[in-house]
Amino acid sequence: MVRLSTSLLIALSFRLFNALVSRTFFQPDEYWQALEVAHRLVFGYGYQSWEWRHAAVGAEVGVKELLAGGGGGGIRSPLYPFLFVPLFWVLSVTGLDDPVLLTLAPRLVQAVIAAATDLAVKRLATRLIGRRYGNAAIFCSNTSFFNFHASTRTFSNSMETALTTLALAWWPWEDSPSSEAAAKGHAEPSRYESSSLAVSLSFAAVASIMRPSSAVLWLFLGLHLLVTSRTVSRRLGVLFTTLTISAIAALGCLALDTRFYQTPTFTPLRFLHQNVFNSISLFYGANPFHFYLTQALPLMTLTQLPFVLHGLYLVFWRRSARTGRPGLRVAGQAVGVTVAIYSLLGHKEWRFVHPLLPVLHLFAALSLVNLYATAPYSSYLALPHLPIRPLHALILAISLGPALYLTAFHCKGQVDVIHYLATLPVEELRSVGFLMPCHSTPWQSHLHRRELEVEGGGSGEGGRAWFITCEPPVLGQDPTTYLDQSDVFYASPISYLHTRFPHTVNPSFPPSPFPSAVSLPPPSSSDLNWRHEWPSHIVVFQALLEEVEEGKETVGEVLRRMGYAEERRLWNSHWHEDERRRGNVVVLRWKGGAGTTVS
Repeated sequence: MVRLSTSLLIALSFRLFNALVSRTFFQPDEYWQALEVAHRLVFGYGYQSWEWRHAAVGAEVGVKELLAGGGGGGIRSPLYPFLFVPLFWVLSVTGLDDPVLLTLAPRLVQAVIAAATDLAVKRLATRLIGRRYGNAAIFCSNTSFFNFHASTRTFSNSMETALTTLALAWWPWEDSPSSEAAAKGHAEPSRYESSSLAVSLSFAAVASIMRPSSAVLWLFLGLHLLVTSRTVSRRLGVLFTTLTISAIAALGCLALDTRFYQTPTFTPLRFLHQNVFNSISLFYGANPFHFYLTQALPLMTLTQLPFVLHGLYLVFWRRSARTGRPGLRVAGQAVGVTVAIYSLLGHKEWRFVHPLLPVLHLFAALSLVNLYATAPYSSYLALPHLPIRPLHALILAISLGPALYLTAFHCKGQVDVIHYLATLPVEELRSVGFLMPCHSTPWQSHLHRRELEVEGGGSGEGGRAWFITCEPPVLGQDPTTYLDQSDVFYASPISYLHTRFPHTVNPSFPPSPFPSAVSLPPPSSSDLNWRHEWPSHIVVFQALLEEVEEGKETVGEVLRRMGYAEERRLWNSHWHEDERRRGNVVVLRWKGGAGTTVS
C-alpha cells in the first residue's frame, strides 16, 4: 500500500506538472474532436467539423443503411467529449467559465488519466515480468518522450492509451510465467478468471468505441486466449464473457450514438466506412508502409530505443530466454501484428500507435534491470528502489529535454493568439478571420466569445469568426481533382483576396456568409463559392505576409492598402515542417484610412 501510494503521488504530481507546461499546438484533433464538441454541448456554440455532422440530413435511415454504412450520423463517438461535459457544466453554472479555466481544467483531468496509465504500466510489468521490474517500467513511462508530449493532451488517442494499458493490466495472461518462477521473485502467478477478463474487455470495449482501430490488438489477444485455453469449459467461458461484453458495448454504443445524432447511427462502422472503405483518411496524407517502423516508433521511443531493442532480443532471440516470460512474448506479438495491420493503411500518424507504447516500455524495463544486475558493484550504484544504472537513467531522462521544448515552446503562438483575442474588449474585437491553413488554432473552447457567433449559423466557415477550411470530398466530389478551400486560397492568396472579398471594407464588419447561404455550385464541384466580409482583425502566419505572386506586391502590402496594420506579433517556433506556417503568428487590425480598395 505504501509503495502504491508513493507511486501514485509521484505519477500524479509529475503528470500535473506535465499538463501545466503543455501550452503548444500539436495537432488539431486535440481541440476539434474533443473540447469543441464538449463546449458546444454545454454552451450551445462552437464549430462542428464534418466528422460530427449527419451523413444525410432528413434522409430515411433504416436497418439496411445502418448495417451497410453505420447509419446517418457522424463518424465520431461522443463518448470521449462527454468526459469534459460535466467539467464545463460546473464552470458554467458557477460562473467560472473563464477562457483560462476552460483551457486548463481539461488538461488537469487528462493528467489524472495519464497518471493512471503510468500506474497501469507498473501493474502490467509486475504481472508479466516481476515485482523488481515495476519501478523500472513506470520510470520508462514517466521519461517517455511521446508520453510527455501527448499523454496530457485531450486526444482520444491519449484516452485510448490509458484504457488499453488498464485492459492489458487486467488481462488474464494465461501464458505468463509459472508460479514457480514467481516464487523466485521473477513474476507473480497469473490465472484465468472470468472477472479479470470481464474487467479487461470492458476497458477494451470502451477504447474500441472511441477508436475502432483499437479492436485490432484485442482481436489478436482474444484469439490467442481462446486457442491457448486448455479445456473446453474454459474456452466456452472466454467466448461467453467476450460475447456478453461485446454485445453490451455494441448496444450501448448504438443507443448513445443514435441519441446524440438523432438518427440511427453506429459510429465504429461509420468510422470504418468513411476512413477506410471510402479512403477519406487519405485526404489528410498518405505515408509509406514502413512509416511506423522507420519513423514513428523510433522517434516515439527516442532514447529508450536501444533498451527496447535489447529487451526484444532477450525475449524473442536469446535462446536461454525463449522459454521464459511467455506473457511478455504474447504482448510483443500483439504489438507486432497490430503495427503490421496499421501499416497496410495509407494514412498514418504517430499518435495512432501511442496505445502500443506501454508494452514497449516493458521491454525497455526488462533490458534496464537485466543490465543493472550484470553491472559491477551494482548494489552501490542503485537509485532508491530503482534497479537501473544511473547512466542509463540519465540517458532515458535526456528525452524529456526535447519533449519539454515541443510541449512548452514549439508552435506556442498558435495557442497564444487565441488567448490574446479572448482578452480583447467586445467593442474592439468585432470580427476575426484566420487566413491560415485550416485548424491551425483552437477555437471557441479557448476563445469563448458568444458574441462572435451568428444566430442560426455559428462560426467557422462564416460568421463573425471564420477560418479557411479544409473539408474533405464528402459531398460526392472526385477525390483525384478535389481542392479544398485551403488549396484554393494558397494557390493564389492575392487572387483570392481580389475575388472573394469586397473591394472596400465595411466599418460595421458584417458577418461573412456561410457556404450554404450563397449560391452553391453542383455537389461534384470543389469550389463551394466561398465569400468573406472584411473583419476587424485578421490572423496570419508571417510567411503569408511575405508571399509574392508573379513579381507583384506581397499579401502584406495588399492588406496594408486595405487599411490593416500589425497589432500583435506572437512568437511561434524556430522551425516548422509546413512552409505555410513558417514564422510568427501576426494579428492585424483594421485602422481605416485612405486606400481601402483592392485594385
